[in-house]
Amino acid sequence: MRELVSYTCSTCAGALIVDRKQKVFECPFCGNAFDVVSLHRKELLADAAVNMQQMEFNAAKEKFESVLESEPHDVEALRGLLLCGAGVPSINSLSTPYKVKGDSLESIKQSLPGTAERAGEEGSAYFYKMTELADLADECLTVKDERDRFPKAVEKAFQDMSQKRNTRTLVYSGLFFIGAVISACLFCFNDPVLGIICALICIGSIALVRIIDYFLIEMKQKDKYSEILADIHHDERVVDSRLSMAEEAYDRVFRELQAMDPAAGVAQPPVFRPQMAQTEE
Repeated sequence: MRELVSYTCSTCAGALIVDRKQKVFECPFCGNAFDVVSLHRKELLADAAVNMQQMEFNAAKEKFESVLESEPHDVEALRGLLLCGAGVPSINSLSTPYKVKGDSLESIKQSLPGTAERAGEEGSAYFYKMTELADLADECLTVKDERDRFPKAVEKAFQDMSQKRNTRTLVYSGLFFIGAVISACLFCFNDPVLGIICALICIGSIALVRIIDYFLIEMKQKDKYSEILADIHHDERVVDSRLSMAEEAYDRVFRELQAMDPAAGVAQPPVFRPQMAQTEE
């Protein structure tokens, strides 16, 4: 049983009724020859795109390789293989620099030089633009990681200051406790008056030390903490500016890549009309 499908010849617009399994055929009106892979290219690429969206990358690779057997420089098929190897479902996944990262981004960067070479002189420009996009994605991720460290730096500076204050408080509490024990012993077992005097001296000394601590140590630490915060916020603004510039550059290059998309505005050889498909016993 043959499965017949209908196409329109891209040269003379004549109707072509052919067997889907036929490898090569000619238009009976103008003699224009077609091979089956070129004829089914659009179908194969569309089916592969569906496979990729469903994360069926092995099935998608087979379809892309089928196209490349006939058209070894096909940019769409080469791009599909590249994305399949990285586990990326579509080129739209690269619309922001944060969707594809880690091993997937590294896989794309490593595969791009070889893919550009396979694409030939005409198709290589597309993959060089993808290389530029991948480098910008790497830069955005690096700068973003740098920016994300600033809140941790602020928290660490605050924790350091608090830890030093708590250490001093613990020392003062220990001294007060020792003074209180000595005063209690003097009051109970020796001279009550001497015990009271010792307690007053202890309380006064601790109060004086706390005042000195506040003006000579804690205020300096607060000033130092404020300086650290100012430096961190300054560096954060610089990094934010770098990140904004990198993201703007990424967005610009992605739009340029979209404009170079081989699937945009490219006429396919014959037009497939599946609604006219029929079978013949």
